[in-house]
Amino acid sequence: MLYFVNNRRRIEQLVARRAHNPKVVGSNPTPANRLINYNQPIVFFIPNIIYEFKDKSMKHIYKTIPRYKDIDKMGYLHNSLYQIYFEEARIDMVRKEGYPYSQIENENIILPISEVYISYKSPVKYDDLLIIEVFFEYVKNFSIKLCYNIFKEDSTHVCSGYTIHAAINSITNDFCEIPEKLREIGYKYLEK
Repeated sequence: MLYFVNNRRRIEQLVARRAHNPKVVGSNPTPANRLINYNQPIVFFIPNIIYEFKDKSMKHIYKTIPRYKDIDKMGYLHNSLYQIYFEEARIDMVRKEGYPYSQIENENIILPISEVYISYKSPVKYDDLLIIEVFFEYVKNFSIKLCYNIFKEDSTHVCSGYTIHAAINSITNDFCEIPEKLREIGYKYLEK
C-alpha cells in the first residue's frame, strides 16, 4: 500500500492520527482512509526523502491454563513456572512454522538460554486463561532474543520478559550460526 504525499507536515499529521487510531489513516474520504493491512509497510514519498513506517510486528499467540498442581500455598501460580510458559510458547511457535525443536536438534544444533529476564506485574490464580505473546527482538549470527508478554483473558498484564539463546553445535560444543530456517522465522516475528 503506497501513499504519495508531497508535504512533510501532512505526513506528520497522518502518523500522529494513526498513533491514536491505528485502523484509520487520514481524515478525508480518500484511499488513505481505508483499513490498514498490518502485513505490509506503508511508504510515504517526499522529494529526496523516503519514510517507511512498518506496522506492529507479528506475534505468536499461545494459550494455556495453569494446572492445580502449579498453584502455591497462597493460591497463586508459582513464580518458577512463567519461564516454562515462555518455553511452551516458543516451542509452539517454531513447531507451527514447520521447524520443530527436534529438527533443529537433528541438525546437531542446540539453543541453550544464556540470559533470562522476567518482570512480574499481576498474580495468576488457578483456572485463569493465560494468553502468551512471543516475538523476536533480534536475530544475530550466533544468538537470538525472544520477548514474551503474558496476559489474562481480561487483558490484565501478568508479566513480560525475554530469553537470549546461543546457537551451539552439539558435537563440538562450539558456537555455530543460527540455522537459516530459524532466521526466516525470526525475521517473520521480528519486532519492528
